[in-house]
Amino acid sequence: MMLVKETTKEAIDAKAATMSDFLKMEYFESSLKQNKEASFEIKKYANTQLANLYEGRSMYLEAARKMNSIADISTTFNEKRLAFLRVLDLCIKAGSYDRADDAFKKAMACANLKEKEDIKIQMKNWYKVHAAGYEKHLKHGNALKAYEKVYSLELNDNEKQETRQKLMQLYNRLGKIREYNAIKSTQTPAQQPSPTTGKNAY
Repeated sequence: MMLVKETTKEAIDAKAATMSDFLKMEYFESSLKQNKEASFEIKKYANTQLANLYEGRSMYLEAARKMNSIADISTTFNEKRLAFLRVLDLCIKAGSYDRADDAFKKAMACANLKEKEDIKIQMKNWYKVHAAGYEKHLKHGNALKAYEKVYSLELNDNEKQETRQKLMQLYNRLGKIREYNAIKSTQTPAQQPSPTTGKNAY
């Protein structure tokens, strides 16, 4: 463990500025362990820096743990809600949907009615971007799980139809015939793809 002598946010920041990312991780982790009586400002700063560093390395669950630590020590609903929202985003990026569900519930518990609606919209958008990213990189199995999650959320008619089409394509691509037929059967006749014969019918 790295020895940390600095006890103020300014001193810690100045010391960390001279280090590589990996040394910063060790330094901030050490500062939290060695300075357990540190102020909220310092703990929040160190955990935020660690979350940013871990996220930059695609270590999303490690970053989420640091944001959870911020939520735990926060004293206002607004601070807790913002921290849990970051946890939600990071868990979605990690593909850890159970943990994302838990973060969503905690964020909602700290929100008023307007904020609850905003959280639902933000979560839906994060999942849609996440699913599209898997699809773009041809990670069809991961994309399927992500779109299934999107489909379970509160969607308007257009979003539901768009997501249904994505699922049908992925079920078909992955040979999941039972699931394909099941979701196809939920379409209205107007939504069903019309058969084509290559000729005009008279």
